[in-house]
Parts: sequence; C-alpha cells; structure tokens
Amino acid sequence: MAKTLVALAALGAAATGWVFIGGAAAGGSMSLVRTIVPGVGIGGVTLGTPLPAVHRRLGTPIFTGDGDTYGEYWQWTKTPANLIGPVEAITVDYPYVDGKPGGVTFVSTPGAWMIAGTGIRSYEHGDLAALRRFYGSRLLGPFTDGPPTGKDGSQGLYYELPGRFMGRPVHTVFRTATYPPVADEIQEVTVSFCGTGMLGSMSSEDVPCHQG
Repeated sequence: MAKTLVALAALGAAATGWVFIGGAAAGGSMSLVRTIVPGVGIGGVTLGTPLPAVHRRLGTPIFTGDGDTYGEYWQWTKTPANLIGPVEAITVDYPYVDGKPGGVTFVSTPGAWMIAGTGIRSYEHGDLAALRRFYGSRLLGPFTDGPPTGKDGSQGLYYELPGRFMGRPVHTVFRTATYPPVADEIQEVTVSFCGTGMLGSMSSEDVPCHQG
C-alpha cells in the first residue's frame, strides 16, 4: 500500500502539478493522512500544491505567518505544557508570487508518522538505524543542526535524502539529536524544494541541500 502511495503521488504530480494522498472525510471534515512520502510531501500535502487546495485538505490553520515566505501551521491534538514526544501537526510554507500565494515549497511534521515505502515509523526507538539500513549510501549525513543546546550540551543532527520531484531537486530531512534518550529516533521530517525564493524553500526551518 505504501509503495502504491508513492507511485500514485509521483504520477499525479507529473500530470497535474500536485496530488493529494487520501481523501476528505464525510461532512466536509478532513481525514488526516499520517504518512510521509519522501521527496513528495507529508500528510497528503505535496510540494507544489496550490494554497486553496491545502486549505481544502487540512482546513483552517491555527497559526499563520508573514514575510517573504508565508507559513501556516495545523495541529490536531492539544499540546499539554509537559508534553514529551511528538505533536500531530503540519507546517506548510509557500512564497508569494505577484501578490498571490504560490505553490507549497516546504512541508514538515514532528508527528509520529509512517514513512511510505519503508515500513518505518518516526519517533520510535531504533527508527533512525532502520532508516539508515533502508536507504544505505543514498542517505547523506549526519550533519550538525545548529549549536549544542541544553545543560547536557547535546547536538542537533539531521540526515538528508536527495531526490527530484516535478522536474526539480528536492530533499527530505530527517532530524534527530545526540541527547541519549532520543538519539536513536527520527524526531522531525521535512520535505522541500532545493533553492531559495520562488525556486525553492525559504523556510527558516530548512537547511541547505547537499545533493549527492
């Protein structure tokens, strides 16, 4: 099923410029698809998707950003103050083109979601090792992600999977950390076009592409 989703996503995007994975629930409410498709998208939102289509898929965002890149944030579970673990959420960024929102250039989630075609679920112990075994030399890294933080001086790390989508270079970033309790887990996944401005992601969350 997961491999079928990947194939359908690639085929649909080639034909229409964007595609949804899954469908809306009855009565107009949206059925969140907790699936990450590397190099394509997350939660049924693929790179290049027009903003009105994102709203039809996910509903009204609970947070809207501003600036050169417009960001919107959707969350499906209440976040307690002492939460330790994943949040069911998606962040979507897109540029403005001639005063209008362009297609999605960046999408991310900190959620514990399935990675299509791999049988791996993020935010589970051992998933990082499983990801490295699955992709082998195609998975680049680890790369450091900012300065060490916290009292223990732990370091943010990420791995990168290069690819192409809609004829453009993309990358999927799998974030983790050296903090021992979670060092063997994937804690956040992002999918974005490489480049800047209208040609790629402008998200402050994104990192440079290391295309192999």
